Amino acid sequence: MHQELKQLNVSIGRYFEGYTTIEIDLVKGQSTFSQWGGSAPKKVASQTLSEEVMANFLESLAQTDFLNWDKTYLNSESYEGTRWSVEIITNENRTKKYGENKFPKEWNLFCDLIEELALNNEENSLV
Repeated sequence: MHQELKQLNVSIGRYFEGYTTIEIDLVKGQSTFSQWGGSAPKKVASQTLSEEVMANFLESLAQTDFLNWDKTYLNSESYEGTRWSVEIITNENRTKKYGENKFPKEWNLFCDLIEELALNNEENSLV
């Protein structure tokens, strides 16, 4: 199932603190990290990913069961805090999962894997 995965776009941020986006293009073998503090990115970094790195990433990513997450995770008791989204692009379709102040149980592992793949130095972080 992950063989058909073409791209993952992850965004996470907090009100008044900006957003971080990570785009992982598995067809081109590239990841792009951007930090947004307004209408323009404050920081952008890209890197090329080897086939081995991408294969290991996909194998580990399967542990998060992200394809089967619910479409929305909303905490109706709080309207400030962390907003996130994951866009999944495959050969067949494009799916978006998102939330506010609520996360899938595998969220921490998912973030760890994304950070490990896409962030190439200690100055960058997903949150």
